[in-house]
Amino acid sequence: MTARQDAVSHCSDRGRDGERGGRWVRVHRGETNHGDRRRWPILGTLWACLSRSVFRRTASTLRSPRGMPVTYPPRAEHRRQLLERLHRTAARFGYELLELPVCEFRSTYAHTLGTASEIVQEKQFFTVQAHRSPTTIGAGDTTPLDASETGVDELVLRPEGTAGVLRTLLHDADGKRCLKASSSPSVRFRYAGPMFRHERPQRGRLRQFTQFGVECVERCGRGREGAAHAASLPRMHSVLNDVECVVMAAQALRAVGLDVGAATPASSPRPRAHLRLNSLGHRESRTAFTRALAKFLTPRKAHLSPASQQRLERGEPEALLRILDSKHELDRRLLREVRDRMPQVAEFWDVDTRAHFEAVCAILAELSGDALPLSFSVDPLLVRGLDYYDHTVFEFVGTAGADEHALAVDGAGGTQHTILAGGRYDSLLAASSGAHGASGGIGWAAGIERLEALLGDAQQQLPPHARPIYIAVLSSDATVQAHRARDKAALAMQCALRLRQMLQPAHPAAPTTDPNECPPVLSPRFGNRVGKHLSAAADTHAIAALILGDDELERGQTVTVKNLDTGEQHAHLPLPSALQLVVQWCAAERRDA
Repeated sequence: MTARQDAVSHCSDRGRDGERGGRWVRVHRGETNHGDRRRWPILGTLWACLSRSVFRRTASTLRSPRGMPVTYPPRAEHRRQLLERLHRTAARFGYELLELPVCEFRSTYAHTLGTASEIVQEKQFFTVQAHRSPTTIGAGDTTPLDASETGVDELVLRPEGTAGVLRTLLHDADGKRCLKASSSPSVRFRYAGPMFRHERPQRGRLRQFTQFGVECVERCGRGREGAAHAASLPRMHSVLNDVECVVMAAQALRAVGLDVGAATPASSPRPRAHLRLNSLGHRESRTAFTRALAKFLTPRKAHLSPASQQRLERGEPEALLRILDSKHELDRRLLREVRDRMPQVAEFWDVDTRAHFEAVCAILAELSGDALPLSFSVDPLLVRGLDYYDHTVFEFVGTAGADEHALAVDGAGGTQHTILAGGRYDSLLAASSGAHGASGGIGWAAGIERLEALLGDAQQQLPPHARPIYIAVLSSDATVQAHRARDKAALAMQCALRLRQMLQPAHPAAPTTDPNECPPVLSPRFGNRVGKHLSAAADTHAIAALILGDDELERGQTVTVKNLDTGEQHAHLPLPSALQLVVQWCAAERRDA
């Protein structure tokens, strides 16, 4: 047999035996002698190439998962300090820490995020395991699970935190007891941790990312007082929570090093964040708006992206809103061109929605000043990417920092610059809570990686732990009048903001230079009985209480203050004098401690 015939024979053996015999396998395994290599130089070269390729593939399997980078020091330490600053800011507003599980059942998100949301539509879930419902499991059933069959629910890594918080409060036994036992008109939680979304990784958008979020869930009013209060136009407790949530977000961004005011010069090296607001109204107003939006976009369907064309064909209100939130360049270009001609959601607001949103904007405008340098604008096209939002929605958009293109990865601007966003979700709670005691809620979340892209490395402080200060707002029949309630709420927020500023370690009148000992100022609370306010203040172990009523408002923004330790009380003090007295009480309490 010639050499050529020998090679052909061994090659045919490989074809028949699947790499199980002949000279080919010996060459592939490196078992040939030097005589074979001299006889077959081409096979020797092939073996060397294959060996390098195999080694490269072996090494590549030990890399990090795509879109889930490792955070190395010192960046990891800077991230921890940034999160501590956010935790400290939320703690000053009365938000308690809540630890959430990393996994949830997929049905939790299907009921909360909505079927038209980007997460559900694009199947951005990381599935951990499929579980059969207990009612469908038989004795000794070992059948493999299929997520498509009836009664099977998938366990997935959490893509966001709001659904987990609401599931905990409304459906867990401990969460229900926490909601029922709370003496506050709202329960407030803060959380932080990794979130997971199975999407194409890019700069500013990862498969594993870190979020810090807060949720304020309002409890249902009890008795005649709660019913009368809920019937007021607008509901001032909800308006106040909206304003405070936005204010807390602004102060959190300021605490980590961002400028949120309009007076910042464009040449400032510090990155800036601008607040954008909108209201999506009730479900009925959103349905009417999306119907008009579909009628307007149908003749322009060819200019939309394929995904938005499918949303337009489906015609669902939630799917149509996703067109306004689209990140595709075709959609962004069309919306920029027709922005001034297309229907606006404000045209379909009802009386309650308009009164609610106008009150929020009016109080924010009144608070914007030295105590809170905040600039904001109303964006009629602002919607959020999740279906559960209604009424007030907002986002802080990062602009021109050290790397002004760090987050602009889609070429359209806007959406990829969002560093913090949130809104109200009353309809979600109304549909799912029932008799669990929740009437509404609002919250926000911030992406830590996006904040880091704007901020860089910075040292942060630790959160404070000290006795709080209580602010009581006495409501009456006059509270039903929107302008009276608005003035009273604005005065209460002004007291809280100035007190927090005066208690900061950097302030000359601060009682302490240690940020961990800085007394927190609780959010103002509405109620028409002083006794109940003082009982609630005692439950929180407050140092002092500030009381704002109709008499104080009529006397020109005066405040009544009471030392809850000594019983000392001063009525109708001017606001600066009252705040200075409270700071002195805090300093005396610290010295005595």
